[in-house]
Amino acid sequence: MNKCYSMMLLAACMAAVLSGCGGEKLPETYSAGEDSLPSLTALVTLDTSPQCTEETEGDATSYHYTELDHPSQAVTDYRSALESDYDCVPLSADGTRLSEDSELSAEGELILARQSDSGSGLFQLDLTWDETSCTVTPSFEEDAALPEASSSMTMEDAVEYVRSLPPSALGLTGDDMSGYSIFCEDGLVLLDGTPCLCLNVYRSGSYQGSYLFSTANNTLYRLNRSTGEVQSISP
Repeated sequence: MNKCYSMMLLAACMAAVLSGCGGEKLPETYSAGEDSLPSLTALVTLDTSPQCTEETEGDATSYHYTELDHPSQAVTDYRSALESDYDCVPLSADGTRLSEDSELSAEGELILARQSDSGSGLFQLDLTWDETSCTVTPSFEEDAALPEASSSMTMEDAVEYVRSLPPSALGLTGDDMSGYSIFCEDGLVLLDGTPCLCLNVYRSGSYQGSYLFSTANNTLYRLNRSTGEVQSISP
């Protein structure tokens, strides 16, 4: 075989091998419809250089990252960046809104969602990860909306809030609530489908009234236990 030809063939083979080792170029953004967000590697500095393969199934495109040292930490950092700088909201796999301080396990699934730039629907990034890899799947959910944030107010917080109000706002007498005892019932009651805490107020052992506190919109209502009617209270 011609020596020059052999050298060219060897060079071509080496180039092919190097190209295969490099994998596909890491994406800079994830897109769906009119929306896009910076990618994982665009916002998070990783300890190692991951490999990324693009997988398409139907209309959905997924980005599968391998050779990651700490995928859960990478997702945590990515989530933090998208929450603080891109108005994304963390959701569980079933669409429930997650608290800001919820920690991620070594393996799991998380959805980062925000209102679409089109004005209707949600742009979502579905992230799944294990101990060495992570997959990101962008999607657009037409006519979808972010779930309402649940209140983090505890029963103790509700009691202290009612105690801070002037008695006149609650339909009671006196200059302040120091002479009243306030007890919060266990569990929640529903007011037109809205979960509320129920608080009962006593004075010298005598029942004075019941109040419902909405954990969804932080609104207080006076409850007439005889008729079941409620009246909104404006402190």
